[in-house]
Amino acid sequence: MAAPISVVIPTHDAVATLPGTLHSVLPGLTTGLIRELVFADDGTQAAIAEIADELGARLVRGPLAAGLAAAAGDWLLCLDADTHLGGDWCRGLARHMSGEAGQAGYFPVRPRRAGIGPVLAAARMNGQARLLGRPSAVQGLFLPRGLRAAAMPGGGLRDLARAPALRGRFRAMEGLAEPG
Repeated sequence: MAAPISVVIPTHDAVATLPGTLHSVLPGLTTGLIRELVFADDGTQAAIAEIADELGARLVRGPLAAGLAAAAGDWLLCLDADTHLGGDWCRGLARHMSGEAGQAGYFPVRPRRAGIGPVLAAARMNGQARLLGRPSAVQGLFLPRGLRAAAMPGGGLRDLARAPALRGRFRAMEGLAEPG
């Protein structure tokens, strides 16, 4: 059986931040959760094609919607190119897939930088996700293939997080997202 998850990353101008994100998804590759990496790139930098080639990732020219359409996994994990996954995110995804088959998910945010500003921003994002069912795009969004069509109205990750058909369909998962 093929691994169930396609990781889709919009890579617009992301050469500097992408390595940290890729490093954070390595546990999913080594545990057999991740089927493929898909970079959705609107042609910003030639280096993205080189990185994709080195990693064996699929490069799709276009916005996030194009990457989502090309993804082959039964589940889609959409990450900003500067979001690092932390905590036991692999366990969080595995539990979510087994217990929340029709639900989208997100990771609670923990700031990477010290200070009151990042702490307040994380609290705002986590509260909005929990109370309104609308996570921030930087939290790492996880959805089953069946919700893909509902997730495709716009072109970017922020559009996905705000898609009307997904409102209230997100549940918090174990693990953490650390936005850049």
